[in-house]
Amino acid sequence: MNNWEKFKYGLDTLAVVGTWGAIVVALHLSRAATKKAAREAEARAGLVAARHLAHLQSLYSGMKTLGTATRTFREGMSTSPELPIPLSKSWLENTRSIDLDVLSQLLPLPNYCASRIGKAMGDLIAIVEEMKGQQEVWRGMNAPMRAAWLDKWSARADTTAVTLQIAIEECAKAAKTHAPDFTATELGLA
Repeated sequence: MNNWEKFKYGLDTLAVVGTWGAIVVALHLSRAATKKAAREAEARAGLVAARHLAHLQSLYSGMKTLGTATRTFREGMSTSPELPIPLSKSWLENTRSIDLDVLSQLLPLPNYCASRIGKAMGDLIAIVEEMKGQQEVWRGMNAPMRAAWLDKWSARADTTAVTLQIAIEECAKAAKTHAPDFTATELGLA
């Protein structure tokens, strides 16, 4: 091997080492950027959770009210010709403050918090819509059938309240641990 071939071999070796070095540096930078983005997403989720915690607790109390009212007043409701819905219209309108945008911002929270909240809201809306749908046939039902519907709604509301309580605890934890690290302005939420 002459000097030119040795020199060329050395240059090729340096090019390979340089390429591998660039790959290692790029991977390291990418990993650092990914960690930073994940940390910022968790912080954003914490801020969103803190901002909507009162709405979530209101949703939880409404779910508990629905379960308790249909169970407590079961006897009177099953013999009544009208089916009262134990939640006010204004309360139902208030639940719209938690929309898909809010749920998508809560996705970085652990334990499927966002999907639990979405499911709970869907269940609540389904129960209320079923109750509204039963208004017209309620008069034609006998008392045991009405009682069975009330039991079904009460059980679903209670189950959904438990699911929602787990999500609220996770949101409160996220608000406490992640939100103080960043300000809303830094994350573009102000």
